Formats: sequence, structure tokens, C-alpha cells
Amino acid sequence: MPIQMGDIKLYTVEELADILSIKPTTVRKMLREGRIPGRRPSKRWYVSEDSLRAYFQQAEPQKPSD
Repeated sequence: MPIQMGDIKLYTVEELADILSIKPTTVRKMLREGRIPGRRPSKRWYVSEDSLRAYFQQAEPQKPSD
């Protein structure tokens, strides 16, 4: 269950992995690479609902064509 801090909803890596149907290691990699904006105030990553929404609203990167 996401953490509610006032009007901000925060998700952990494990929650995002479950929501997105991917492995937690993949979520951590995406966070380290900055593909999903997140914060790591201690040893755990947290992603706000707004950051998750922004990730899905951005355009897909174009793959180079041969």
C-alpha cells in the first residue's frame, strides 16, 4: 500500500514492480538511470504518484532505424 504524506502518494520499488509487472531490479535500474524520477532519502527508493504519471505521459524514445 502506498505511503500517504499529506497530499503526496509515494510508492516503493516493490509496489511499482507489482503495479508494472516487472522485477524490482528493473525498477531500481530505471530509477538509477533517471528514467523514472524518484528519491532515496535513506536506503529505500520512493516514487511519487506525480512522477509515475509524468513517466507515462512522456513520449517513447525513438529507436534508430537501419
